[in-house]
Amino acid sequence: MPHARSPVGAANLVNGRVSIEDSTERADCSFGRSHAAEAALDLVALGCRARASTVLGGKKREYGPARAIDGDASTCWNSDQGVPQWLELELGSDAERDGEEAWTPRALEAVAASFQGGFAGLDTEVHASTAVKRKGAEWALVGRTRFADATGEQSVDLRALAAALPEPDRGAAEKAGVLVRGEDGALAVVARRLKVVFSSSSDFFGRVTVYGVSVLGRVPPSGAGASRCEA
Repeated sequence: MPHARSPVGAANLVNGRVSIEDSTERADCSFGRSHAAEAALDLVALGCRARASTVLGGKKREYGPARAIDGDASTCWNSDQGVPQWLELELGSDAERDGEEAWTPRALEAVAASFQGGFAGLDTEVHASTAVKRKGAEWALVGRTRFADATGEQSVDLRALAAALPEPDRGAAEKAGVLVRGEDGALAVVARRLKVVFSSSSDFFGRVTVYGVSVLGRVPPSGAGASRCEA
């Protein structure tokens, strides 16, 4: 059944590790300056391809990762048994990913997932990459959080998660180019690819069910996508 979306403004970090109010500053598309807040876009809706660690019973048509990004709250990605499980998102239009248009990195602000209670991903790591090609892509950790075992959407502020990283991890992410500091010192998460890794699940067998996933952020005008796509 449809799941209500939680407010995007405040960062709903359900594990309590980070408490942050809605920011009035955002890193701009050059990733080097900041300016007054602009409305964040659902980058998944603008163009995305999804991959997953496993699919329940191998039934990709019914339970594949594309069902987590199709905009239909009645369909879902169901993983098979075992942890960790992961969901990987390529944030770009078909034309960008196929090399027909320039694929510019996105400025990412938040990620949200709608789980089924009893099958929620709990301890979670978020990894990002600026790689154009998936093969050989360099990934860097940009945040850790813990979701609740609950039905409905839960969101986390990626910038707050990045700021809470230990210095070695934060430094590695900056070196990899997925964390960029603005003139005011604020961190911006920059990526073409995002991987959400669930290292634990509320299901005894380690299964995860996601009815929808969204990534909030902004895209440079030259890199705007056109339509939603499937895995």
